[in-house]
Amino acid sequence: METDTKKYFLLVHRVKDESFNIEELHNYVLSLQIGVKDLQFCVTNSLQKVVLFESYSFENVKTVNTRVQAIADIYKNNAILSAGFWKNIFVSFKTHKFTLVPENLYADHSDLDFLEVNSVINPIIETTHHCLHKSLGLVNVFTGDLRLMKLIKSFYQSVEIKVLHQGGAFIEGIATVAQASQEREMMVYVDRGIFHIVIFENNSLHYYNQFAIKKNEDGLRYIMLLFQELGLQQNKTNITFWGNIDANSKFISLLEKYVKNIFFGKRPSELSFGYEFDDIPEHQFFDLFNIPLS
Repeated sequence: METDTKKYFLLVHRVKDESFNIEELHNYVLSLQIGVKDLQFCVTNSLQKVVLFESYSFENVKTVNTRVQAIADIYKNNAILSAGFWKNIFVSFKTHKFTLVPENLYADHSDLDFLEVNSVINPIIETTHHCLHKSLGLVNVFTGDLRLMKLIKSFYQSVEIKVLHQGGAFIEGIATVAQASQEREMMVYVDRGIFHIVIFENNSLHYYNQFAIKKNEDGLRYIMLLFQELGLQQNKTNITFWGNIDANSKFISLLEKYVKNIFFGKRPSELSFGYEFDDIPEHQFFDLFNIPLS
């Protein structure tokens, strides 16, 4: 089993706060995020402090079945993650199959109808979910994976699981940040080969979409296209980045030739982090850390 496990996943980060107490799991909130290429989870206590964080990348995973096997192996080798007695459990899916619907237009049991407007959905292997963003007056409708949901529910049979979308968690976090400014600003979350781009204006969501990025020029092209389409000024509009990107990266050097005001975001202010997290850059994993606040 050990040999097989190494083929499917790699532990990238593990940070545990000194206050973490395995006897207190029933008072902790588990937030899990699953993508095609990776998995992360964090644990928060009753004081909104992150007391445990782990990040995994999938290795040699090229099919949905091997991804399910990789996640099953992570659970089998992690006694904390597989424990079934949490206070609350959130599961966030990284998926490009989503749509944002005005709250006043949303109707119960209509998730599939909304999604099929711009996505091909296979109900045999995909689940549909929705999450209300009350402060924005929007409902995020999105897909999950049926096999993954069955696997996850098998570990947490006595706890109701709240299902979220990665983009929704990011938007909720950005909504708090955007309250400090009435100007239009571009917020970008960089994931593995994906740019999530959000624009707020007057505390309202003005734009959100995902873009597949294969090279630096792709990211530059999409950003500059949005500047043009939305009438943003290159020398005045702020761009703030979160996620898997470095201030000294080639992409940032390229973008600096065209955009003046580039910043890197911070962690959610509603959460606290111990000194054990000092080695994790503050702009990374913003989406995950916003899950328990959603």
